[in-house]
Amino acid sequence: MERWESYLPLMELAQLNIIHYGLHRHEQFAATERTFNHYGVSYMSKGSSLVRFAEETLELHAGDAFRIPPGVQPDHIKTGEGVAEFLWWDFRFDVAGCVDALKPFRLPRKVHMDDQTQFAQLFSEFMRFMEHPKSPSDLLLLKARAMELMSMIL
Repeated sequence: MERWESYLPLMELAQLNIIHYGLHRHEQFAATERTFNHYGVSYMSKGSSLVRFAEETLELHAGDAFRIPPGVQPDHIKTGEGVAEFLWWDFRFDVAGCVDALKPFRLPRKVHMDDQTQFAQLFSEFMRFMEHPKSPSDLLLLKARAMELMSMIL
C-alpha cells in the first residue's frame, strides 16, 4: 500500500469550504506581503505572472495554477504585455472544521491544466451549488464538484 492510500478515509470525509473567491483582470498587478491563514489557489486563464516564495520562484502562464499553503507569504507579480486574468480562491479542505485533510501531503505548488474550460466550468458549477442549492441532489453534486476541483489542483 502506498503511503497516501492510508489517508483516503480522511480525504473522503473532508469538506471543501471556499472562503473568498474572485476573478481578476489586470494590466499591472503586484500583490506582496500577504500571509494566508488558509489555502489559496490562483489559476491563470490569460497572460503570465511570477510567484515568489521564500525558497522558489514560479513562472505562470495560461492554464497554470499555484497553491499557497497556510502561513506562507508569496509575492504575485504580473509579467508580460497585455491583460493577465486569473481566478483565485481561498479555501479550507478539512474534516469537521478542524482537521486539515491536505497537511499530510507534499503537494506541488504549481500544476498545469490542459483543459482550461473544464476547470472554469467546474468552479462555476461548484459555486452555484454552494450558493444556491435547490435540492438534495444539488448537495450531492456540490460534494462531487468539490472532489473534482481538488483532484485538479493536487
